Amino acid sequence: MMDGKITGNICYCFTFSIYDEKAGLGPDKKTELKKSILSNYPNAVFDDDPERDKWPLLKDIKTGQEFLHGQGLPFPCFRVLLPDYSLTMDGFDIFDSGVFMSVFPEYDTANVYVCISVKEGSTDDLVYMRHVQGNGRKLKNSDGRELSVSEIFDEVSSSIQRPVGEVESTYLLEIKKFGGYEDVQTIIEKEMRPIYGIMCGDEGWRNVPADLASERMSHQWGSRDFTRLVTFGTSTVFFNLNGCSLAGSYLDNRRRFDEIYYDGVENPYFLMDSNIAGINHGIIFSLEMVLVIKTICSRVINRQARFYASSGGLINMEMRKIKTYRGELIVILNKVENLQISEMGELERVLLRSYNIEPVIEKIKYLLEILESELELLYQNSTNRLINLLTIAGVVLAAIQVLQGVFG
Repeated sequence: MMDGKITGNICYCFTFSIYDEKAGLGPDKKTELKKSILSNYPNAVFDDDPERDKWPLLKDIKTGQEFLHGQGLPFPCFRVLLPDYSLTMDGFDIFDSGVFMSVFPEYDTANVYVCISVKEGSTDDLVYMRHVQGNGRKLKNSDGRELSVSEIFDEVSSSIQRPVGEVESTYLLEIKKFGGYEDVQTIIEKEMRPIYGIMCGDEGWRNVPADLASERMSHQWGSRDFTRLVTFGTSTVFFNLNGCSLAGSYLDNRRRFDEIYYDGVENPYFLMDSNIAGINHGIIFSLEMVLVIKTICSRVINRQARFYASSGGLINMEMRKIKTYRGELIVILNKVENLQISEMGELERVLLRSYNIEPVIEKIKYLLEILESELELLYQNSTNRLINLLTIAGVVLAAIQVLQGVFG
């Protein structure tokens, strides 16, 4: 059993909808949203700020995004760093922290990230850090305030000044050092219980059956022998042992490759050692894509009940509502299905399966079929009502003609 220490980056993520029912999908709202954030955080630094590279967090995100998604992200967004937050926590060696937000105006969705880096923690320490996302534990901010992770989310999300709905918390831990281990496969084979405990926040990990731990670790992805992603539900652990000899050998080979084929010019992406969980190897970008899809789908499902509750009255009004809702469903499904064809690699598919999103997409397709049927029925009712009105009008007109003949 592993008795060494763990060093890693933790990201407490909250994904939520900022959809305004009155505005609908509407035009791009980027300028409006930025103004709202600045009114609450005058020191906010946006990712298009000329001074952004002075902030390591924004510089690392830019470096990773330009290398991995140079043609643009599947869901366009802007990001904003909030320097108002610099966090520590008693009993833990927190050597870096940051709070930032990714906002997707076109899709009325946002993510808030509370990030901390922990040095030399035990397995139980990391199990507890998983609890911190929702147990109310206070972190000390640089302004003297004590805030829980949830309270930070409430502050930041309210700065957008839009309705906040479909909130879901997710957890990402990037492990840079795991005791004295040099390769991930050995860790996976020998340390299933600790990994399970860290990922699921289960303090009883020592007594968990090996079969259960193995089952919880069934969703995995890795492209290097010193990296591996393990995910279950809304918790993800990413091993990135970039200080081990295997990672050093990989970088040496990369440098030789660049020397031969790129005149010795090294891409800064390969030199990056970010303190933000998941920037290396693009984990955070893939996670964002999956989370945006899930938030959009959750919003569609939740709006269904509100939609039918508000429907009623004139047929024409019902038809307009259904047409609008149907149009939004089609736009969303087209975007998601096009992504599945062109943008999604194995990593994204692993995350989709872990987050159980594919059945939700199928439910949306079913909702679309129901709406099509209801729209057809309303057309039939509307046509029948028109025929009845015309029939009645014909009878009345005939009666008038008869009366005119009798009394005229």
